[in-house]
Amino acid sequence: FNANKLQAGGGSGLGLFIAKGIVLLHGGTISATSAGVDQGAVFTVALPVVSVSKKPHTALEVLSAHGDLTDIADKCQFQDASQDQQRLRNSNSMATTFSNIDSCKSSITTSAEVRPLVVLAEQDKQEAEKRYVRQVLVVDDAATNRKMLCRLLSNSGCICHEAADGMECVRRLNSLLLDGVTEVDLILMDFVMIEMNGPQATTELRRLGFKGLIIGVTGNVLQADVNVFMEHGADAVLAKPLMLSKLKDTLKTLHFDQLGDVAL
Repeated sequence: FNANKLQAGGGSGLGLFIAKGIVLLHGGTISATSAGVDQGAVFTVALPVVSVSKKPHTALEVLSAHGDLTDIADKCQFQDASQDQQRLRNSNSMATTFSNIDSCKSSITTSAEVRPLVVLAEQDKQEAEKRYVRQVLVVDDAATNRKMLCRLLSNSGCICHEAADGMECVRRLNSLLLDGVTEVDLILMDFVMIEMNGPQATTELRRLGFKGLIIGVTGNVLQADVNVFMEHGADAVLAKPLMLSKLKDTLKTLHFDQLGDVAL
């Protein structure tokens, strides 16, 4: 049985498994019933109903909810106080509170300004030596898979690009370089694609001189399939559905320091 050949781009049955995982994470259940072959199927999802109470979100609402103004001010826990600050200053009872906040902000600014130049130079050197993954090319023949991965990575601060198969991946990489993207740090490559599969595209990219990371992302994680990907030039192979934690662990193993804006 060779899923890579027989599936022919028609899906490998991961959708229901992923749906089940999402439903279970929400405390629900999913079930399927069918009258028989060629009779269709009914999938039922049951999710619990919860009520969400409104939480205070402005500085004024926070003050009203907590009451202890001095304690809150001393801890400087206002993130959106600017909108309410002028109104509160007009009240004598609030003047001391915002005086404390301004004092706290001033002390923070001062401490940042007096760092020795030697320390700043060393920090700049360490920053320059870090290995980042920021520009990512996601290659998958399923648009929903590409969208999910791009959203996951964009939330971490990555800049994502897409390709629908291996052939488009090669063309897309060339066009990105022509458009001024100096370097693609990582390619997440699907295995089974009708127009040039993952291993074939990986071989072509290496032949063309691509030195960045290529990580295979596939539902076929039998050792034989993993070996095929690695023999064609992949740096690692991860199973679908891709978990961000697994990707981070793999990047750390490959001696990278940061994924987008997230330190590893």
